[in-house]
Amino acid sequence: MAHHENVPVVRPITDTDIPTSVDTLARAFADYPFTRHVIAEKSHEERVRRFQEV
Repeated sequence: MAHHENVPVVRPITDTDIPTSVDTLARAFADYPFTRHVIAEKSHEERVRRFQEV
């Protein structure tokens, strides 16, 4: 199979990918209405980050 430029490579996540993935998901969902509704306001961003670690 040929590799083309500008085409993302999809692969299974590894342990070394987890911190970056957690950060990305935490930023993506920090202001999501459902997340705002179910995760407490106090220390919200840290709580969202810990939730994504699960």
